[in-house]
Amino acid sequence: MRHITIARTSHRATHMKIRIRECVYTGFGLLILILLSGCERGPVELTIFHTNDIHAHYGRSEASWLPDNPLIGGFDALAEELGKQRRSVEHSLLLDAGDILSGTPVSDMIRNGVRGGNLIHMMNLLKYDAMCVGNHEFDLSVNNLYAMARMAHFPILAANLYDMNGNPFLGPGWTIVKRGPLRVGIIGLITDSLYGVSSSEVANRIDVRVGIDVVDSLTKVLDPRCDLIILLSHSGYSADRTMARKLGDRIDVIIGGHSHDRIDPPEVINGVIVTQAGAKLRHLGRLDIQVKDDEVIGHFGKIILLDGDKTLERFGNTLAPIVDSLDAVVTAAYGDTIGYSTTDLYRSYFEESNIGNWVADAVRVYTGADVAFVNSGGLRADFRRGPLTRRDIKELLPFDNSIAVFTCSGEQLTAIMRNNALAAVQESHGILQVSGIRCLYEAIEGDKIRIKSLQVDDEDVEPDRIYECATVDFVASSNPTKYLGFKPAHVYDYQLAIGELAIRTLENTERITSTIEGRFVQSENHRKDRS
Repeated sequence: MRHITIARTSHRATHMKIRIRECVYTGFGLLILILLSGCERGPVELTIFHTNDIHAHYGRSEASWLPDNPLIGGFDALAEELGKQRRSVEHSLLLDAGDILSGTPVSDMIRNGVRGGNLIHMMNLLKYDAMCVGNHEFDLSVNNLYAMARMAHFPILAANLYDMNGNPFLGPGWTIVKRGPLRVGIIGLITDSLYGVSSSEVANRIDVRVGIDVVDSLTKVLDPRCDLIILLSHSGYSADRTMARKLGDRIDVIIGGHSHDRIDPPEVINGVIVTQAGAKLRHLGRLDIQVKDDEVIGHFGKIILLDGDKTLERFGNTLAPIVDSLDAVVTAAYGDTIGYSTTDLYRSYFEESNIGNWVADAVRVYTGADVAFVNSGGLRADFRRGPLTRRDIKELLPFDNSIAVFTCSGEQLTAIMRNNALAAVQESHGILQVSGIRCLYEAIEGDKIRIKSLQVDDEDVEPDRIYECATVDFVASSNPTKYLGFKPAHVYDYQLAIGELAIRTLENTERITSTIEGRFVQSENHRKDRS
């Protein structure tokens, strides 16, 4: 760890020693000696409160994994819990590790000319000290993120992002905060893979530099000026672990996001404390650390459930009326029941899912295409059997991805499914959920995939035949190489958001009866054990 030499003697100290000798035979000598004994500074305690991946979940939501499915989370529950927690500590920070946008209709609502401005407003009221940029902060455009940064009363950090003129994006990407005698350096970092999880606008306007190199360089600047260095990282748990292993002598704490992990208790890797607090504002992270002579000498961390249903004391909570008013607007616009599901609907990132089948079917039927693809990462909610509201579908498909179509040969279609199978086997990224096509594949040694059977409308795919494929612009235009393995020559954009299409589909059909049909299946003889 870092070491700062602290001078222990001074002219003032010498003068005080002379005064002691003068006073030692008086009644004040003992008192002065006691006072001087406190000059040797002990450990300073700092509490770091942290959130990540809020995804516009402003109010309480059902905790389906807990008994009786209680309502938990939200900004009013966070305000209440922070009020209690802050009263128990002397020095604290409140930090967020990115992705406050995209998840509920509040993300699209405008405040002070800023889409998602209500989220920034509530974070201002809670007195956040800093946040790092998440990839979903770009969902509503680069210019909107600039507007969010201007609205925020705290720095929004992204040290490894630059504009195309070589200027730091949103400023230097780091800040120093004073808490008691401590000077705390905070660096913001976003995933090196930003281009693969954002729109083409980001690739055209933002230069993403290698995060570990940027942090390595910045810590050399910050170390002499700080007692503690915190990395706010929207890179995912695996990347954070790598960062800790490589730069353990440079950073003290990593507050993470992006992968939606709850790390409880925090993990210590190469001397670095690594933690993360889940997602959707259902938990608050608390990390207590003791710092002495530029070293962390002790810590204790936990993840606190924001139990808004049982412990929330709304009287006097300044966030409660804001949350209530937002909920009233959202309920009025999106609260009506538009259909029902006859079964529980679940997502899967690396395998076929029934909710993925329903959405892909809706895209194929609307476009009349031979085949439809929907990226699993665009599906953001699960539902139990029963009524579904407009809000449910909006939260299932919160992104403004529009329906797009392209054509490809049967040979290219086979390559798409081979690429999809490789993503499933390697778990490198979420697969494409499919409609109109059935694929049976097997993994052989290394990175090889064998397509054993591939049919469209129950007929074998012909290599030279031209097929029409429907998907979303995020797949066809922004990240075609990642999902398709090639860039389509021509893409037609319907200018219709997939979420709006899903709402129309449910309104027309009134029922969801989707099941797992074996559309995309790995051969049983070579299936990866996921137990």
